[in-house]
Amino acid sequence: MVKIFVGNIHDPAPDFETQLRCAFEKFGTVTDCRLISNYAFVHMESEDSASKAISGLHKTMLGNSRVNVELGRPDRCDFYCTL
Repeated sequence: MVKIFVGNIHDPAPDFETQLRCAFEKFGTVTDCRLISNYAFVHMESEDSASKAISGLHKTMLGNSRVNVELGRPDRCDFYCTL
């Protein structure tokens, strides 16, 4: 599973999370999608599909926002919980 960060989301519509999921599903299987205020995290099943989604969606318009899409950084817990 690969975590992708989606930033620069301005005033998202109530169905933005659904729009986001649909946009990413064009590139592969989405296992989780969460909108948190003005950013979101999308989890994709494979590195290949995540890479294609990042390339295909970075700096594109989703809703009324030109989003930044990049590989998510590991959480501290992700790192420490695996030790």
